[in-house]
Amino acid sequence: VREAVGDDFPVMIKLGVEDQREGGLQLADGIEMAKGLAMVGMDAIEVSEGVEQTPANHIRTGVDTREKEAYYLDNAREVRKEVKIPLFLVGGMRSFDIMESIVEEGTADCIALCRAFIREPDLVERFRRGDREIARCISCNGCLEKLQAGRLSCIFND
Repeated sequence: VREAVGDDFPVMIKLGVEDQREGGLQLADGIEMAKGLAMVGMDAIEVSEGVEQTPANHIRTGVDTREKEAYYLDNAREVRKEVKIPLFLVGGMRSFDIMESIVEEGTADCIALCRAFIREPDLVERFRRGDREIARCISCNGCLEKLQAGRLSCIFND
């Protein structure tokens, strides 16, 4: 990949560092993989979940309290101990202060969002203006049902 895109183009990977099924990838193995990817020149890693026990298990619903946000944070902290290239963290983040604290503590260099942007495409601009109200996405996954029907949108925006 590096040869194809050159040295001045970032090469990143979304890496499931731990599977959620019996006999699957253990966190220690995922950390070793992340270290190896950093050693061979990966520019950044997005810490995520690997193979799940049931389909779409990683697309969690009911992220409706602060305690349920950042559900891969503990894994990212373990990866950060061993990997010094930039890390992105994904996983149900909705609160600006939680995202900010993750970056400030150095666990992740960047926060990755998906469903929150489907509901609020201007979320970053809203945060930038100083409106720190929690993102309005309620993790119902209605957007995924709409996507399967051929249209990506939030059920609350129609």
